[in-house]
Amino acid sequence: MIIKGDEIVVIIGRKGHGKTTLLKALASQLQRRAIFDILGSYRDFGALVPTAAEVCAYDKAVYIPHSEAPEQEFEAFAAAVLQCGYRTIILDEAHWIYRPKSVGKNAQFVLRLGRHVGVGIWMATHRVLDLAKLVYQQADHIFLGKLLVPRDLEELRRIYGPVVNEAKELDRGEFLYINIETMKTKRIKIFKRQVGTNREVNLSNNNIESNTKTEAEEEDDIL
Repeated sequence: MIIKGDEIVVIIGRKGHGKTTLLKALASQLQRRAIFDILGSYRDFGALVPTAAEVCAYDKAVYIPHSEAPEQEFEAFAAAVLQCGYRTIILDEAHWIYRPKSVGKNAQFVLRLGRHVGVGIWMATHRVLDLAKLVYQQADHIFLGKLLVPRDLEELRRIYGPVVNEAKELDRGEFLYINIETMKTKRIKIFKRQVGTNREVNLSNNNIESNTKTEAEEEDDIL
């Protein structure tokens, strides 16, 4: 399993399945990340910046939106990341930003053109039908957890085919990884345990490493 920092990753699953845990496990391997922290749960993942425009001041930055319209703040955030380039956007609760009928211009640019400037986006959501189809169309990698709503599975089956049926058999904390280019799949399971005051995350049967390429390439790969 090779995931590049400038690719699009979508993590899907019901509430409590382990989406945020998986997203944090993957994000922790990145050398450069820009986190749009809607719920304020990534505070310890980088330097907190007061404005979206300052997100590129640090290699690992976290911005917490201040208003009740996070999609508008994400436009400024995305513009800043696209301008500086070569980092991965982390977005939990992605359906707040990538809504079916109201995706902002810069949010679209991240999906369509981000890789040209070394920008990728890794996101998570539990609301399949409330995520813009553009996200599914542009995705490079999918991590699919167990879904309880039949309509959600039907929609994903319509987009990606019968391969998603494997998700019916998943246990809590288990995900079906799908490489969209090859349509090859792999099951992974995440484990959490408390070690002192730090939470440790392991992915079973997966050696996940961060490979930083040459300075000229400025790119992260996750294996």
